[in-house]
Amino acid sequence: MKKKVCLLFLFFFWTGYCLSCRAQSYSSLDREAQNVPLVYEQNKEALVKYLMSFTRNDAEKARILAAWIVFNVDENKFKSIREKKETNRGRAAPVISSGDTFITRIGNSEDFADLYQELGELAGLEVAVIPGYAGYNLSSRNYLQNKHTWNAVKIDGEWRLLDIAWAMKGTSFGASMKNLALYEEEVERRGDLSYSLARRLRSNKSFDNRWFFTSPYTMIKTHVPLQDSWQLLPVPKYFSFTQKDS
Repeated sequence: MKKKVCLLFLFFFWTGYCLSCRAQSYSSLDREAQNVPLVYEQNKEALVKYLMSFTRNDAEKARILAAWIVFNVDENKFKSIREKKETNRGRAAPVISSGDTFITRIGNSEDFADLYQELGELAGLEVAVIPGYAGYNLSSRNYLQNKHTWNAVKIDGEWRLLDIAWAMKGTSFGASMKNLALYEEEVERRGDLSYSLARRLRSNKSFDNRWFFTSPYTMIKTHVPLQDSWQLLPVPKYFSFTQKDS
């Protein structure tokens, strides 16, 4: 029993130590992603070119692009809440657009994954968008309420998993919105690039390193892709509800 406790302690200690080391190794890249001069944020090409000047390899490219989204884009909680409510009632969710996420600086997991793929390809990376379900204790009863999208990026010939939505810790746009009219009014304002760039979302933001280059064995505990191949496991786990949507 004592041996098991010691092994468990060593496992958690080593996991925490590795996450701490990873955070330190990326800290300088994260700072650059937080402090991009406005002149380089006018379009995606200029942004990517600027960010790439701080990187030395594909892993660093993948990180700094993910960090830019984490620190400069906010999660659209209003949209997620409305979608989940309608799904729970058995209805089709209303179409609620966040606009161009690069401009409005708001979106949901699908928006983040699409933007990451676009920026990654501009940087010369091979990036995949992975649709599926994410949450704790996923089952055939609750999977429809947990639709989610994340990414894989190829580094040195190997696919690595990341979830920008889950890595994004901090403020969430729309969480305090009372109705759709207020939401649409704010989105319209953010559609003005000069307005959205002037509004900084970086306060109280942090990057949760558990969801960057996450091990497939860890990812599968909470993230179930529609395509089994994106589990990236030697032998894919079987989930009955993914077969319904595949």
